[in-house]
Amino acid sequence: MKSPLLYITESLICSGLFLIVYQCLIARVTSWQIQRRFLLIASIAACVIPGLQIPVLSSGTVMYYGIPAETESNAALTIGLYVYMMGIAVMLLSGLNQFRRIWHIRKNGLRTSHEHNVTVVTSTKVKTPFSFLRTIYLPQIDNETERSHIFAHELSHILHRHSLEKIFMEVLKILFWFNPFIWLFTIRLVEVQELEADSEALSNGFGINDYRATLLKYLFGIELDMVNCMARHPLAKRFRAMGRQHKWKNGRVWLLVPMVMISIAAFALTESPSEGPVIVIDGQIEKGFDHIDPAQIKAMTIIKDKKLLNELRQQYGRQAENGIIEIELINK
Repeated sequence: MKSPLLYITESLICSGLFLIVYQCLIARVTSWQIQRRFLLIASIAACVIPGLQIPVLSSGTVMYYGIPAETESNAALTIGLYVYMMGIAVMLLSGLNQFRRIWHIRKNGLRTSHEHNVTVVTSTKVKTPFSFLRTIYLPQIDNETERSHIFAHELSHILHRHSLEKIFMEVLKILFWFNPFIWLFTIRLVEVQELEADSEALSNGFGINDYRATLLKYLFGIELDMVNCMARHPLAKRFRAMGRQHKWKNGRVWLLVPMVMISIAAFALTESPSEGPVIVIDGQIEKGFDHIDPAQIKAMTIIKDKKLLNELRQQYGRQAENGIIEIELINK
């Protein structure tokens, strides 16, 4: 099993590489749906792959890393666990508070049913329109044009199940709050969702300037991470994307396959222990000791204690599970 520090380091590197690939090769040149899927799969892969340990056959030679790795003390692991659990508790309480606020608005608002099995809740507590799951939350809107803009935008969020994607990313943020790249993946996903909803809303024939004016009118209001808010930033990027003709290069999504394979090879493959113990002669790992004259042996130590072997695995590799034979020769 990997040490927590090693897992965190590898997950940061892995998620950073995925984000670089997204920014350089996927963003803005592939369809909204493909961008969303890439971000979701990359987020999962960056968290899961570093935690895997896939054994591969040993070539018969044990790898020796030279400088022994420092093993974390029990005290450090305990402190780290407490900090991790405190982070989860804070994030979880924040998420539950958001659910509570949404439920309170839904409970006290005026509910009406619409097509596509969508519920609209009108409430004075809503300043900026937003949607969550299959419910659209609106302030009192008398202008029918503005209401049409908002309904088309939020309906796109609902039909594409954007809320479920955001809930999933919020769960990842709770479990992996220490990884800043997971937060960046979430920000990028929200941007893509809003661009997709804008594009589909404008496909209904709305005037771009009128639609922009509606966004600006409802710019300030409720900001909950789990909801799809129509006037969510960055508006400048969204305004530039409106009316632009996109030539998607969707074939680039297949870059995800070699990225996952490279990540597995770099972070998940481990050497499968071969039969027999590790043989260490004067501090150097050897394949055997048949070539040694017994008269040259000064001392021999056989290590079989499971706890000690587990500590020495970071120095000698997984083969240390089968025991260690340390031989000290007579210096001539």
